[in-house]
Parts: sequence; structure tokens; C-alpha cells
Amino acid sequence: MYFSGQITEVLPIVEVTINNESSKKVEFLLEIEAGKFPKSIVIEVWNDKVNNPNIAVGNHVSVQANVKSRKVGDRYFNNITAQKIDLAK
Repeated sequence: MYFSGQITEVLPIVEVTINNESSKKVEFLLEIEAGKFPKSIVIEVWNDKVNNPNIAVGNHVSVQANVKSRKVGDRYFNNITAQKIDLAK
């Protein structure tokens, strides 16, 4: 899936341990144009992609991402994980 918009916030890098393996994750807020009203989505980036210089507040980017859902109890949660982040042309 592809998204494009402006990065409005970058959260701090977080280290997580999954199955005794340490990983790094950063999340950023992307404001996308969606008709009359802009919308914001949170996109996460893992490990070697965490230090991508294109992830900076104010940058207009295009993002190629995977969208997944998972069920926890009776609720569903969505994750949007970036695979590629480029400056918009």
C-alpha cells in the first residue's frame, strides 16, 4: 500500500524484545490528504530502517507500507509498517 503526505511528528526510538531478540522501532505521524479534511496515520519503522534520514518533521514523503491487523481479546489493532520511505517529488 502507498501513502504520501507530510511528517508532523516523530516519536523517540524504542527498543523492544520479542522472543529474546532485541529490535528497534520508531513511529511517526503522517498527515495525508484525504478529500476535504486531512487525516493522520501512525507508521512504524523497524531495525535498519529506523535511522532513515527522510524521517524528519516537515518532510513530504511517499511511503510503501504493509498493513496488518491482529486480534487481542475482543478487539482488533492495525499496524502500518513502512518498507520504503522516499522524499516526495
